[in-house]
Amino acid sequence: MRLQVVIGGEVYEVEVEDAEDDATPRRTSSPVEPIQSAVLPTVPMPGSDLGEDDGKVYRSPVAGLVVQVRVEPGQEVKVGEVMLVLEAMKMETYIVATNAGRVKLVSALAGAAVRLNEVLLEFE
Repeated sequence: MRLQVVIGGEVYEVEVEDAEDDATPRRTSSPVEPIQSAVLPTVPMPGSDLGEDDGKVYRSPVAGLVVQVRVEPGQEVKVGEVMLVLEAMKMETYIVATNAGRVKLVSALAGAAVRLNEVLLEFE
């Protein structure tokens, strides 16, 4: 399974696999290269009753603190633009625009705690 991890503000892509029966640690010969941005899903989890958002509502993929809000209502946003930064368990999570559009509502404030699947912002 491939995961994205933020360490010291740098985003790294890592590969995780099930532990084998032997206790011998496995190492790779090449270092992990940093990647430019982390795109996280912000849609409801399968089986939830939160409804379809059609890419207009961005929800928190983790429970944590809002570190930074980089957009405001009325602002035009491009695909891939970081809109919010969350922190959970000493790791930063970037909420990135998956669609271009205009921000309608920002319901997250810097320093506020958010719950899993809580609405962070909406597009028009």
